[in-house]
Amino acid sequence: MYRHRKKSSIARWTLPILGLVWSASAFGGVGPLSNTGFEDAQDSMPTGWKVFVAPQPGATGELESDRAFSGRNCVKLHIPTPYAVEPANNWSQPLPLAKTGVRVTVRAHIKTTDATEAAIWLQCFQRDPWMVLKQVSSSTDSPVYGTMDWTPVEFNTLIPQGTDYAMIRCVLKGHGTAWFDDVTVDFADSNADDSPASKEPAKRVTPIEATPPAPESISPPTPKPIPTQPASTQPRTTTTVIANEKLRQSNEQLALQLQQLQTEIAALRAVLKPPLAKSETERTPPPLVPHGFQWEEGQE
Repeated sequence: MYRHRKKSSIARWTLPILGLVWSASAFGGVGPLSNTGFEDAQDSMPTGWKVFVAPQPGATGELESDRAFSGRNCVKLHIPTPYAVEPANNWSQPLPLAKTGVRVTVRAHIKTTDATEAAIWLQCFQRDPWMVLKQVSSSTDSPVYGTMDWTPVEFNTLIPQGTDYAMIRCVLKGHGTAWFDDVTVDFADSNADDSPASKEPAKRVTPIEATPPAPESISPPTPKPIPTQPASTQPRTTTTVIANEKLRQSNEQLALQLQQLQTEIAALRAVLKPPLAKSETERTPPPLVPHGFQWEEGQE
């Protein structure tokens, strides 16, 4: 059990200042997030953070002041019933980049009630051509689901070469309620890390083009039947039952992944405009622009 601790008011004001200093330092690297504990708020919204909640009765994203892991505030996502297609409702903040090829450690605390899955995501994007270079989730090493008290999550990864901008997201999938607090990013120059993982080339996830195909063109595959022989020559053994179950689970997982891709494409279609003539000043809005947030030139 982790003790709740008070956030220092000094740290609350000095972290944003240090972020500006660090991101401009001679060593380069990734600056820390601002307002990591959600203590600074204006009009009931934490400064520096944006929320995306796909329209559905009862689905909400809000600032809460009575359940924080530390300090006073935390952020909450609530989904009463699952969506037909998973939208990955989330709180997000751009992660400043001074250079790529650096290792980052992302940490947070998550609390859930009857949740399918709650996680912290790091997404790395390339602008031209636009694509997702890398996506990492805390669920890989620290899954949080069901009903759990405040749980620390953490992952370490390399920002791949070619990354133009990155996003940190607090994500709730499926249904239930999740609270997030103390989301931090620590960085180190990759040259100081001689581990094999630091030398691995960046692994690109399946690219999503700036003008994606219509979502209806993607449909879950039909599960492949298992070849069988007549019952007289192939009895239903325990091994066969296990193989059938594994294949069923694999097909279900693939269908869910394709549904998620459908959702991401639909969200991108809603926020991306037709490609313009390339210019040095052309900017591309980040993906999953929060619902109700108007992206303007110069923002990331």
